[in-house]
Amino acid sequence: MRIVFRAPILITLCILTIVRCGKPDCENTNQIFKEYKPDQIEYQNEIVKLMELDYDKIDFWLNKYLKNEKGEFIDIQISGDKVCANALVRVTDWTKMEGIQKTQGHAYSGAELVGLKFSLERDSIDTYFLYKDITKVFDYD
Repeated sequence: MRIVFRAPILITLCILTIVRCGKPDCENTNQIFKEYKPDQIEYQNEIVKLMELDYDKIDFWLNKYLKNEKGEFIDIQISGDKVCANALVRVTDWTKMEGIQKTQGHAYSGAELVGLKFSLERDSIDTYFLYKDITKVFDYD
């Protein structure tokens, strides 16, 4: 009887150890992300390069929602194989992320942003990332 009771617990623990749940720990070996800050063009260009070369190997995670005089933004973590970076993405169309906008990101911190697409934009004042599309927001909580 004891063996029967312990087996389901052991199986559950093994499954929980294997299954990925939520935002992963970040490990970075990319020197650009170590030397520059997220608002510097070198850092931003490296994110664009990463997205062009390894898009299928990177994940996007919501850190927080921000709003200021320049607009509404999502602060995201970009994670991949030995890559950990952050980006501030301006959002003008909240259709597929209206829950994040309505709650100002509360309860969405750590959500996976599946299929997130954005581009690097420049105007006379600033260089910034601009949201283009997303497949879905997956909140593990």
